[in-house]
Amino acid sequence: LLPRLADINDALPGTELRISTSADDTPDFTTPDVDAIVVRGTGQWAGMEAIPLFAEQLTPMCTSEMAASLSSAADLAHVTLLHP
Repeated sequence: LLPRLADINDALPGTELRISTSADDTPDFTTPDVDAIVVRGTGQWAGMEAIPLFAEQLTPMCTSEMAASLSSAADLAHVTLLHP
């Protein structure tokens, strides 16, 4: 989105686009000046219409030292994982 922000502003003159981020996966429309939200999740929120943008694909990442200690992806079951 950010690399296209200038094009979006050019295409929508007079529209104010504000971007904020959150670790919360629940849409919050309690602010009266919010018209749309892009949020990660299942889209099963009461009273909201959700339109999928794309399929999500998560990829495990680790340091090269940890990678050297793993012999297969199954070894990830025995380490502490940080989740998005």
